[in-house]
Amino acid sequence: MEDELLIVEELMLLLLADDGSAIAGSKVLHCVLPGAVLAELALTGRLEVHSHRRVGGTLIHAKRTTPDPQIDPILAEALRAMGTREHSAYGLISGLELDVRQPVLDRLAAKGIILRETKKVLGVLPTTRWPTLDVRAEADLRDRVTAVLDDGRLPDARTAAIIALISAAQVYVQLQPRMPWNAEVATRLKEIERGQVSAADAAPESQEIIEEIARAVLAMTSSASSAPIL
Repeated sequence: MEDELLIVEELMLLLLADDGSAIAGSKVLHCVLPGAVLAELALTGRLEVHSHRRVGGTLIHAKRTTPDPQIDPILAEALRAMGTREHSAYGLISGLELDVRQPVLDRLAAKGIILRETKKVLGVLPTTRWPTLDVRAEADLRDRVTAVLDDGRLPDARTAAIIALISAAQVYVQLQPRMPWNAEVATRLKEIERGQVSAADAAPESQEIIEEIARAVLAMTSSASSAPIL
């Protein structure tokens, strides 16, 4: 595994059960995965705060920079969809309709981290699983998340963004295999989601944008638990 994974790819690995049969929070992927793409754009300096509103939160827009031919296609598509207008985080996630679920699974398979396994049920209905082939990336991510939530370590910016998203999407307790869970972990999740625990390597503006993204994901997430069905 030579290439560093995008936040959205790491998040998918965390949500995907090791046998590839289920994705935790499958009903909220439409908001949490685009949220991860926007978090990546924020942490790489491609988004900036446009203005602060008394009602409705912060407005965000794509930073005007020289076109980058090396930019990842998923990030490039998100920037293209944003255009030059300012947006609320909620408006970005709900309005841009960034459907990255299948592209992210395909990329992870192309990198040899998961396997696409399609079979027919009763010889008729096709079903696809995505079992893990290379456990290293997810194991490293789980170690980082556990160190922050259970051991109380300060997160790096990428890990903090992932934790904020899984907390806002209310999927942490659905992860398979199970992650550590107690009152202290629950408190820590919310602290990171709300920006009360800051990553030392995150610029204040990026941190503010990710807090807005987490708030938007929380607002879009149903209070009912999401069944982990692929």
